[in-house]
Amino acid sequence: MCGLLGVFSNAVKYNREQISRALQTLSHRGPDGEGFWSSGDGRARLAHKRLSIIDLEGGQQPLLSSDGEIICIVNGEFYDYVKIKNDLIRRGYSFLTQSDSEILIALYQEYGVYCLDYLRGEFSFVLYDRGKKLIFSARDRFGIKPLFYYWADGCLSFSSEVKALKALGLPVEWNPHTYWQEISFLHAPASSSFSNIFELPPGHYGIAYLDDLQFSTHLYWDLYFPTIVEQRKIQFREEEVISEVRKRFTEAIKLRLKADVPVACYLSGGLDASSVLGIAQSMLDKPIDAFTLSFDHPTYDESSDARSMTEYAGSNYHPVEINGDILVSCFEETAYIGEKMFFNGNAITKYVLSRAVRDRGYKVVITGDGADEVFAGYGWFRQDFIENYLEDLPQEEKELILKDLESGDPVSDGVFMSSARLHQSRVVKSALGFFPNWMQSFMDMGIKIFPLFCKDYADYIKNNQIADTLMENLGGMSVLKNRPVLSKSLYTFTKSMFPHFVLTMMGDRTEMAHSIEGRQPFLDHHLVDYLSVLPEKYKIRGLTEKYVLREAMKSVLTDRAYKKQKQPLWTPPLTDKKNKKLHEYMKDIIHSRETLDMPFLDQKKLIRFFEKDEGHSQADQNVVDAIKFLTVSSILIHKRLVMC
Repeated sequence: MCGLLGVFSNAVKYNREQISRALQTLSHRGPDGEGFWSSGDGRARLAHKRLSIIDLEGGQQPLLSSDGEIICIVNGEFYDYVKIKNDLIRRGYSFLTQSDSEILIALYQEYGVYCLDYLRGEFSFVLYDRGKKLIFSARDRFGIKPLFYYWADGCLSFSSEVKALKALGLPVEWNPHTYWQEISFLHAPASSSFSNIFELPPGHYGIAYLDDLQFSTHLYWDLYFPTIVEQRKIQFREEEVISEVRKRFTEAIKLRLKADVPVACYLSGGLDASSVLGIAQSMLDKPIDAFTLSFDHPTYDESSDARSMTEYAGSNYHPVEINGDILVSCFEETAYIGEKMFFNGNAITKYVLSRAVRDRGYKVVITGDGADEVFAGYGWFRQDFIENYLEDLPQEEKELILKDLESGDPVSDGVFMSSARLHQSRVVKSALGFFPNWMQSFMDMGIKIFPLFCKDYADYIKNNQIADTLMENLGGMSVLKNRPVLSKSLYTFTKSMFPHFVLTMMGDRTEMAHSIEGRQPFLDHHLVDYLSVLPEKYKIRGLTEKYVLREAMKSVLTDRAYKKQKQPLWTPPLTDKKNKKLHEYMKDIIHSRETLDMPFLDQKKLIRFFEKDEGHSQADQNVVDAIKFLTVSSILIHKRLVMC
């Protein structure tokens, strides 16, 4: 993994000093080296910070073709690259390094933009074709790796993080059109919180020409779910499905264990990470180091389950302690490094976990990220399943089942389970035929945030229906026509909150803050393409989520991990006495000058909100805490990124 910066301009010609200053803000993404390339007239410049993992000595970037006409910078990993490289060599191409990234140039020369069909992994890149004056950029299928771009005033600039664009001298200002949408977690795929700064959507590539810099984006990959009629025609034997899932998942892990540096593992006590550890350990001849978060609160702590899993697998167990003091000490830096708001201390814990892994000398970890999205693991998805299927059950019985489901996850009730139902979007219901519970949860939260806005901003957005805006940005949804309910819920989540928060704040950004590359075998598209066509009974069976994963992984799991219901990574409530210092810290932020200067939020209303801590149910308290984390993290982003 690395940090990249690409600057293309018809007017301003940035000098080496300006590019270098911007590149230094990405040093955490690539501490092992840096490189620069510039066209003769200075209108096109590419720069790169490198984290060396494959070909430690010879993989410096930017990479150039043998004739110097193609230049590229890459962030990420291309898996199975040796096989691809050997095929290209047979076609007459030659290579100067052993780096996986170098295959991009030859693939582009052979296939043009269709080279994306051959890339497997997590990546973002910018490629410049000097002969055509073509700027070609792309992002991996799920958005594991970030790629921001600024497009205005005859300038098109790319970066792995917004702070580099700021350091380049480009304006970083809040976008009032998207702020409510972003703080409510109903993110449009291409949006960011900042004006004229966008994210290239997952599974898309971008095209521009240096002479006019008109940027256009194009879809190259999408999730495909069969229609209801198609699903009924598909005939699968369960034992064959279980075998195929295990085969593809095992291959995905094998590819992600390949590195020229040691590989560690993140481990919770649940099904997903335990499956990764179990398969990975079975391939290795020595114990893998597994790192687990350990909380000083028994309800939130999964470390005993994780320890049991390492003993079962024969791995090394490394607990990483989390308490209120640690959350306070890393709060501001997590907001700055992530550049996105977060609704729980879980984002901070991933920052701390990655730091611990770095301190043990690692650069690469394999993770369980993505399993909930491809196997329907979140409580929202089971809510959708219960409410819209099980037609023979009376409503009273469905409500009892839903209560049992809520009681099974007291940790995140109210956020990862939808209950308030303050409002339902007619646009969403018209487009999808129902209102997904994941959208319901965050729209309800957004409605509760609305009274904390200052009057001018509340008036500005009062007619803006955030869920409607999300659906409009997702497009016509023809890809979901006649699809089952669960497929629609999975698709919309995967296009919105998944890349914008899960893969960012719980993945790339908090990992790369400490130069740690996370690898996600559950998001290997060869596996996901197979899973997406499976009938829904293989994802949810009765009330059991991730059914086929459990069965495929049963032999490498402890009995506890095999049977365990989903427990999201979550930090204890702010009302807990052990979190008193954290809550006081957040109150200090609310009372600060930065909050007074923050557009959109009303400081007096926030202060009153922060003083109301008593009398909530667990679900209500989780929502109140989420709003506090969201507002404080946005204030810190304002302080460190917008105003600095």
